[in-house]
Amino acid sequence: MTLTEQFYSMLAMCGMGIWLGASLTTYHRFFPQRKVWQWLLFVTDLLFWCLQGLIIFYVLLLVNQGVLRFYLFIALLIGFSAYKGLFETTYYKILDTLIHFIVGTARFLRKMVKLFLVQPLLFLLKLLFSLVKMISRMLLAILLFIGTVIYTPLKWLFGLIIPKTWIQKGVAFLTKMKTILSKLFKKWR
Repeated sequence: MTLTEQFYSMLAMCGMGIWLGASLTTYHRFFPQRKVWQWLLFVTDLLFWCLQGLIIFYVLLLVNQGVLRFYLFIALLIGFSAYKGLFETTYYKILDTLIHFIVGTARFLRKMVKLFLVQPLLFLLKLLFSLVKMISRMLLAILLFIGTVIYTPLKWLFGLIIPKTWIQKGVAFLTKMKTILSKLFKKWR
């Protein structure tokens, strides 16, 4: 391995140490260590460290074909220490600001969707339901009026032609239908 490759490897591992510190800060920001169940903490920690190891090895593979030397671990620790000493507070403030911005934007979008999409749709549905209810009441009133206008002459006409027992059964049936319809109408109202 040439001196240039060694220098690039050292720089890459210092950068990966800074990356490791930033990703560890981000991970701890989203998964606080004491507020998560132990088995979930174990799984997420295992996945986090496996992913970080794969990323570091991939960068090492790109820089020097995956040759692993002892001084690269030291460079990784130097990068991590540089992050902890120089960049951690600034990165944490930027991360916190970014999280608050994203959460605020999501809340704003949710309120806008509710205000401009959900509430008008609910208003239109209520209006449609009221119109259907009003039209059905009007049709029922018209049918009842027509029924009474037709029923009185037919009762007199059928009283002359049809036997009284049939008329009584028909009246009983119509009365039963009227009570059923009025109950349904009251329930629907």
